[in-house]
Amino acid sequence: MPDGTVTTDSTHERRADATIRAKEIDVEVARDTFIDPRGGRIPLSDWVPIWEQTHQASPATWAAYRSHLRLHILLALGPLPLVDIRRQHIKTLAVALGTRLAPRSVTDVIMVLSMILQEAVEDRRIPFNPCRGIRIPKGIRAEPPHATAEQVAAIVARQARRRTG
Repeated sequence: MPDGTVTTDSTHERRADATIRAKEIDVEVARDTFIDPRGGRIPLSDWVPIWEQTHQASPATWAAYRSHLRLHILLALGPLPLVDIRRQHIKTLAVALGTRLAPRSVTDVIMVLSMILQEAVEDRRIPFNPCRGIRIPKGIRAEPPHATAEQVAAIVARQARRRTG
């Protein structure tokens, strides 16, 4: 590890595979792209307070963020370690929220989650943001009603007719 400690990020069946991974880590450390797998094992519920300490927003915005976190994000994903949060988790959350909330509200919730996870990327806890590129449907609009043949006939019958002279 960059701090000099020795650990393993996975198990390898063959010594050659372990040697290759060790060399890959050396290259990643040299390029300053190494991500310590231990950093991403923190649960989302423990990462959020760390994120909150440095994120700047107005009091009204913070109220909205905390509401989204309390009511939606932490209920669904709070116990998961950052490294275990997958795109499918985000999409499942968005679909579930879409049954109860307006599309704009779903977008706002996912945006807050994306900000939190992007900070984890910047802090080198996870390699990428699983929220990236997720699109929230604008909602399915109900088809406008159509008149039946009987309803059209009734409407026509009520229409005043022009008198011809």
